[in-house]
Amino acid sequence: MSPKLNKLPQANAEIFVFSKASFIWLKLPAPPQAITGKRALRFAKKAIRFAKNIASKAGKLLSKIPGVKNIVGKVGQFGGKLLGGWGRMGSVFASQEFGVVPDMMTMAKATTNGVVPMGVVACKDEMYDAVMDASPMGAVELFHGYTYSGIPVSVAAALAVQDIFEKEDIFNRVKGLISYFQESIFSLKDLESVANIRGQGLMAGIDMKLNTKPGKAGFETFKSCYEAGVNFKATGDCLIIAPQFICEKKHIDEIVDKVRTGIINYQKNQKN
Repeated sequence: MSPKLNKLPQANAEIFVFSKASFIWLKLPAPPQAITGKRALRFAKKAIRFAKNIASKAGKLLSKIPGVKNIVGKVGQFGGKLLGGWGRMGSVFASQEFGVVPDMMTMAKATTNGVVPMGVVACKDEMYDAVMDASPMGAVELFHGYTYSGIPVSVAAALAVQDIFEKEDIFNRVKGLISYFQESIFSLKDLESVANIRGQGLMAGIDMKLNTKPGKAGFETFKSCYEAGVNFKATGDCLIIAPQFICEKKHIDEIVDKVRTGIINYQKNQKN
């Protein structure tokens, strides 16, 4: 469903910009006159090109968009910290790596190491205070649905994971592996069927060249790599490689070697 952009106020204009994978809340200086509908979207696009999920083939990193540093203090990201959260990019959250301070953030998966479901929402004090100051006396704090709220086992798992992050210095450990991982994964660029490789932090996406229809090359390569002894997620024609935080350089070597073997076997199968 397309977003409905109603008439915006003259000051403190706030624009929601949607993409397939995420959306960003832009807090921009107000334009000379109030804008509506498609004009609002065009205004937002001129101010900043919205960033998509880092694993997306068309993805752009917020920090690398021309001109973004001039308005970074006025930009707030509203999106999920799933692949980019809890150390994957080298800091606790990807936004810290790129100098962006989110207005609101959602968290899941790695909060509990994926062993039990839990979702988290964090927001700036200004947002919290604005809601609570406008609420009637005795109102429920930041009221929302409570179907799965406050489950003890989820909270216990999340606290245990935070304890491990701190005691084992996980985030600095990831930082120490990033350059080696990125150099290793980009060594696959010589393979004939590889169209593109992108990487950030301890994660990379390997785009396979189109094979008759979207998704076929990715799935066939995934199967070849699995048979070679490495398992990962393939989205469309993109192979997403994201090693565990506890891995060592020898494990990265093994992953890359097996991915290479799998891709080569895929290429051989296409020629037969």
